[in-house]
Amino acid sequence: MKALFIGRFQPFHMGHLRTIEWICEKADFLYIILAEDHHGGIERNPYSREQRERMINGSLKKLGINNYEIVYIPDFETVNGWVNAIKNRVPEFDVVFTRNPWVEDCFKKRGFKTKKQPRSDFAKCNATTIREKMKNGEEWEHLVPEAVAEIIKKTGA
Repeated sequence: MKALFIGRFQPFHMGHLRTIEWICEKADFLYIILAEDHHGGIERNPYSREQRERMINGSLKKLGINNYEIVYIPDFETVNGWVNAIKNRVPEFDVVFTRNPWVEDCFKKRGFKTKKQPRSDFAKCNATTIREKMKNGEEWEHLVPEAVAEIIKKTGA
């Protein structure tokens, strides 16, 4: 089975990591869709495409996960444009894993199978909270994989 997992990963966190571990146990191959959000601004999207790719690759490498490919998809004005861009870049996939109702709706309405991954022990972990903790000088490192914390500290992002 070939699967998709879509996210902005601003930053990549433990919830993302646990989800990818779970998906990779079931799927032969995982396409990680690195979505862009030009409408959110710098505060919502502080990390570049390259930084996010390094975060994901570094985190998965430490776990020995290698049955994946990161595919970058920019924003589109329409949902059809966005879904078509994914289909053009990833021509074969069997299921989209998501807990995001909007993503689920986008793919279900176009005839694709979607599945919700179970909530992990990091279910309440989200990138917005992590960015807020960073901004406020609170502890955040335990919410991201070690490789991500290293990249953020090294780049000062």
